Amino acid sequence: MGSTTKKISVITVSNRYGGVDLNYTSLRRQQFKNWEWIFNDTLYEERKEAVRSYTRDDERVVHFRQGRKDTKAKTWLNHAENEAIAQANGELIVLLQDYIHIEPDA
Repeated sequence: MGSTTKKISVITVSNRYGGVDLNYTSLRRQQFKNWEWIFNDTLYEERKEAVRSYTRDDERVVHFRQGRKDTKAKTWLNHAENEAIAQANGELIVLLQDYIHIEPDA
């Protein structure tokens, strides 16, 4: 990453129950610590407290509810990913599907 520390935005879009532990644990164990997790979630209302508790209010976690699909959007997934990208502050963006574990040097 060079001498300047850059931030990586990791984007996860989900409409399924579970999987939060796999994604967050993988991110928490990363050797590179300057990341943010943008978690765009159709189940936000149902699990916002659980996510907040599990991540222990980690300031790097941005958890929000997916908006309504734009009528011009071709797919719901792409629309949701675009919503999340708009929230990202990182110089680099990584799309990380739900239920995925990555190695600490990923």
